[in-house]
Amino acid sequence: MSDDVGIKDFLTRLNQAESAGRAKVLVDFNKVTHISSPLPFESFKGQIAYIYLALVAALAIAARWVAGLTWTDTLIGLGGISVVYWVLGRMLLERRAKRQIVARLLSDGDAWEKLWRYGGITLRIEEPSGASAWVAPADRWKDAYRHLGD
Repeated sequence: MSDDVGIKDFLTRLNQAESAGRAKVLVDFNKVTHISSPLPFESFKGQIAYIYLALVAALAIAARWVAGLTWTDTLIGLGGISVVYWVLGRMLLERRAKRQIVARLLSDGDAWEKLWRYGGITLRIEEPSGASAWVAPADRWKDAYRHLGD
């Protein structure tokens, strides 16, 4: 039965189950954004770094020329801002990127199959008997089809 499952039908049912809160697609951000990933998601890491560099440059200019701070005070302030950015800002940007990756996977069957073969995806489905999980690439996503319901 699970071998006749079409990707389009699977993704339709997975989208319905996710909307109903019965299914969740989890993404290993570091794995799917690795340079060897079959899909071009590595740009998300670059965006996070570029946002940081722009923030540091803007704050350094503002601190030195607008506020008139010394270089020592500017660097201390930038150090504090850097810690906050890499702890909180990166977390928020990675969460946003994961949502975009999942949205792409749920709308594109080819992307789903390529990334499933590569790995970095976990599919969790809540059932009355408990939660079941399928981890790429060790498990087959087609085996999860019957657990998605109607």
